[in-house]
Amino acid sequence: MQLISLGLTAPEKRGNPLDNPAVSFSSIDGWGWFLDGGRGTDAGEVINDVTALKISTVFACVRVLSESVASLPVRLLRITPQGRVQELENPLYNLLAVAPNPEMTSSLFWETVAFHLSLTGNSYSEIEKTVVHLSPCGL
Repeated sequence: MQLISLGLTAPEKRGNPLDNPAVSFSSIDGWGWFLDGGRGTDAGEVINDVTALKISTVFACVRVLSESVASLPVRLLRITPQGRVQELENPLYNLLAVAPNPEMTSSLFWETVAFHLSLTGNSYSEIEKTVVHLSPCGL
Protein backbone atom coordinates (compact mmCIF):
# COMPACT_ATOMS: atom_id res chain seq x y z
CA MET A 1 0.00 0.00 0.00
CA GLN A 2 1.39 3.37 -0.98
CA LEU A 3 0.93 6.41 1.27
CA ILE A 4 0.04 9.77 -0.22
CA SER A 5 2.12 12.53 1.30
CA LEU A 6 -0.18 15.46 0.40
CA GLY A 7 2.92 17.59 -0.08
CA LEU A 8 3.88 17.47 3.62
CA THR A 9 7.43 16.95 4.74
CA ALA A 10 8.44 13.88 6.66
CA PRO A 11 8.01 14.19 10.43
CA GLU A 12 11.11 15.14 12.34
CA LYS A 13 12.76 12.23 14.11
CA ARG A 14 13.99 13.29 17.50
CA GLY A 15 16.51 11.27 19.40
CA ASN A 16 17.82 11.36 22.91
CA PRO A 17 19.25 14.89 23.51
CA LEU A 18 22.07 13.32 25.51
CA ASP A 19 23.21 11.50 22.35
CA ASN A 20 23.58 14.77 20.44
CA PRO A 21 27.31 15.40 19.93
CA ALA A 22 26.62 19.09 19.24
CA VAL A 23 25.67 19.61 22.90
CA SER A 24 28.61 19.49 25.26
CA PHE A 25 27.71 18.96 28.89
CA SER A 26 31.26 19.68 30.02
CA SER A 27 30.62 23.42 29.71
CA ILE A 28 27.98 25.62 31.31
CA ASP A 29 26.33 26.15 27.90
CA GLY A 30 25.22 22.52 27.78
CA TRP A 31 23.46 22.85 31.12
CA GLY A 32 21.72 26.13 30.30
CA TRP A 33 18.30 24.54 29.73
CA PHE A 34 18.45 22.96 33.17
CA LEU A 35 19.75 26.00 35.03
CA ASP A 36 17.25 28.38 33.38
CA GLY A 37 14.33 26.49 34.90
CA GLY A 38 13.04 24.68 31.86
CA ARG A 39 13.57 23.56 28.32
CA GLY A 40 12.79 25.64 25.27
CA THR A 41 10.57 24.22 22.55
CA ASP A 42 10.42 24.83 18.80
CA ALA A 43 7.52 27.20 19.50
CA GLY A 44 9.73 29.29 21.76
CA GLU A 45 7.91 28.44 25.00
CA VAL A 46 9.80 27.28 28.08
CA ILE A 47 8.32 24.17 29.70
CA ASN A 48 9.00 23.37 33.33
CA ASP A 49 6.92 22.05 36.22
CA VAL A 50 5.24 25.41 36.88
CA THR A 51 4.29 26.09 33.27
CA ALA A 52 3.21 22.48 32.73
CA LEU A 53 0.69 22.76 35.58
CA LYS A 54 -1.02 25.60 33.72
CA ILE A 55 -2.13 23.01 31.15
CA SER A 56 -5.37 21.53 32.46
CA THR A 57 -4.63 18.04 31.13
CA VAL A 58 -1.29 17.87 32.95
CA PHE A 59 -2.82 19.18 36.16
CA ALA A 60 -5.73 16.71 35.97
CA CYS A 61 -3.46 13.71 35.32
CA VAL A 62 -1.05 14.61 38.13
CA ARG A 63 -3.98 15.23 40.48
CA VAL A 64 -5.63 11.88 39.70
CA LEU A 65 -2.35 10.02 40.23
CA SER A 66 -1.54 11.76 43.50
CA GLU A 67 -5.06 11.40 44.93
CA SER A 68 -5.07 7.71 43.99
CA VAL A 69 -1.79 7.10 45.80
CA ALA A 70 -3.05 9.05 48.84
CA SER A 71 -6.15 6.85 49.04
CA LEU A 72 -4.09 3.65 49.41
CA PRO A 73 -3.68 2.18 52.91
CA VAL A 74 -0.29 2.47 54.57
CA ARG A 75 0.82 -0.78 56.18
CA LEU A 76 4.00 -1.36 58.15
CA LEU A 77 4.91 -5.04 58.05
CA ARG A 78 7.50 -7.11 59.92
CA ILE A 79 8.68 -10.34 58.31
CA THR A 80 8.76 -13.28 60.72
CA PRO A 81 9.35 -17.00 60.12
CA GLN A 82 5.55 -17.43 60.28
CA GLY A 83 4.97 -14.74 57.62
CA ARG A 84 4.23 -11.04 57.57
CA VAL A 85 2.86 -9.37 60.68
CA GLN A 86 1.41 -5.87 60.68
CA GLU A 87 3.13 -3.52 63.14
CA LEU A 88 0.48 -1.26 64.68
CA GLU A 89 2.35 -0.37 67.88
CA ASN A 90 5.56 0.71 66.14
CA PRO A 91 6.16 4.51 66.34
CA LEU A 92 7.07 4.47 62.66
CA TYR A 93 3.55 3.28 61.83
CA ASN A 94 2.08 6.34 63.56
CA LEU A 95 4.48 8.56 61.62
CA LEU A 96 3.70 7.05 58.19
CA ALA A 97 0.01 6.16 58.50
CA VAL A 98 -1.49 8.65 60.95
CA ALA A 99 0.34 11.99 61.15
CA PRO A 100 3.74 12.59 59.51
CA ASN A 101 3.86 16.12 60.95
CA PRO A 102 1.55 18.47 62.91
CA GLU A 103 0.45 20.36 59.76
CA MET A 104 -0.50 17.40 57.57
CA THR A 105 -2.52 14.23 57.68
CA SER A 106 -1.03 11.06 56.28
CA SER A 107 -3.26 11.30 53.22
CA LEU A 108 -2.17 14.86 52.44
CA PHE A 109 1.50 13.96 52.97
CA TRP A 110 1.36 11.01 50.54
CA GLU A 111 -0.64 13.06 48.05
CA THR A 112 2.07 15.74 48.11
CA VAL A 113 4.83 13.15 47.74
CA ALA A 114 3.05 11.50 44.79
CA PHE A 115 2.32 14.91 43.22
CA HIS A 116 6.01 15.88 43.27
CA LEU A 117 7.06 12.43 42.10
CA SER A 118 4.71 12.33 39.13
CA LEU A 119 5.40 15.91 38.06
CA THR A 120 9.17 16.14 38.46
CA GLY A 121 10.31 12.53 38.80
CA ASN A 122 11.62 13.12 42.33
CA SER A 123 10.19 13.70 45.75
CA TYR A 124 12.14 14.66 48.83
CA SER A 125 11.06 14.69 52.46
CA GLU A 126 12.90 16.13 55.41
CA ILE A 127 13.23 13.94 58.48
CA GLU A 128 13.28 15.94 61.70
CA LYS A 129 14.79 13.53 64.21
CA THR A 130 14.48 15.77 67.26
CA VAL A 131 10.67 15.80 67.13
CA VAL A 132 10.22 12.89 64.69
CA HIS A 133 8.38 14.56 61.81
CA LEU A 134 8.31 14.04 58.06
CA SER A 135 7.84 17.11 55.88
CA PRO A 136 7.81 17.11 52.07
CA CYS A 137 10.26 19.59 50.59
CA GLY A 138 9.08 22.13 48.03
CA LEU A 139 9.54 21.81 44.30
